[in-house]
Amino acid sequence: VDAPTDVLSFVAPALPERIEDDKRYLGDILIAHDYVADSIAARRGDLDDILCLLVIHGTLHLLGYGHGAEAARDRMWAAQASALDSVGIDPSLVSEYADIAHD
Repeated sequence: VDAPTDVLSFVAPALPERIEDDKRYLGDILIAHDYVADSIAARRGDLDDILCLLVIHGTLHLLGYGHGAEAARDRMWAAQASALDSVGIDPSLVSEYADIAHD
């Protein structure tokens, strides 16, 4: 998509053989902090919660989740909701942020 975005995930290349047993590094997540902050400033959203959502979203992409097809989106959104809930953030933040980010 040729448009501004809030989060990008880059899957790590295969690990060198000498550290192959260390499977913890999945890749990199880049968050456009200023873009996100500007998106929610007018709506007074909680930036910390949004950043948590974006880290979770990016991590799920690194784990192989996607949201191109409806079934894949449903699976990813369920995983996001579970992760948000586990850190004490209301999962409804996903739809609230989508409304803010696309105004």
